Amino acid sequence: MGELLNRWLPQIIAAVFLLAAVYLISPPGRMRAAVRFAGGLVLLTALLSPLTGLEWTGVPSYTDWESDVDGRIREMRSAYAETTRTLIEEKTAAYISDKGRDLGVTCRPTVTAQLRDGVAYPFSAVMDCPFHPALSAYLTQELDIPPERQSWQGR
Repeated sequence: MGELLNRWLPQIIAAVFLLAAVYLISPPGRMRAAVRFAGGLVLLTALLSPLTGLEWTGVPSYTDWESDVDGRIREMRSAYAETTRTLIEEKTAAYISDKGRDLGVTCRPTVTAQLRDGVAYPFSAVMDCPFHPALSAYLTQELDIPPERQSWQGR
């Protein structure tokens, strides 16, 4: 790094002095504007010259970045699907419990959800109460949980 700075700094200083001298001897008007523009390009080249000597082997390629981003997107989608599945299970269980209370049944169901096209839907329910026909019908009609995926205590 020190060697790079020792070579680069004198180049910058020499470019600045050279450009100042050329600018001073250039005639005013359009010519001076052109000299200023060209001098700016020369100075920019001198400033960026250390970058040409850098080795870019440690920099990942676009395909590496793309692959990494795709992997992270898959991870986030999976985490989102798991979170929503868990949320659907909890909220549906609470909903069934409230409906059971309305029907005079005390229960704390356990609901299992499954993903369909990336969306979580209630799939099955394990009821910790005896079979109740009205609540079973509600699970079938409103939540699309048919009797074969309902499990009742003592049944």
